[in-house]
Amino acid sequence: MRQALSEAQVKPTATPLVLLRAHGVAEALRRIQKLPPPEYPNAFRALLSLFSVADAHRRRTACRTGCTHDWHHLPPLR
Repeated sequence: MRQALSEAQVKPTATPLVLLRAHGVAEALRRIQKLPPPEYPNAFRALLSLFSVADAHRRRTACRTGCTHDWHHLPPLR
């Protein structure tokens, strides 16, 4: 999770990042849902980074010999 939080295009002191560092994913998601609307862009960027790093890790480990995840078999963008 550290890699994802460091790569997020958000200030390190942004509330969503602080919540993720302090509480872990499950509790942080509950708390992020209660943030005021001005925090939504920071939350989106933080979570997008988290999911991107997690998916890259899964591709390198569990899915490296093949998988059935549709999103791992999308055609390239034009």
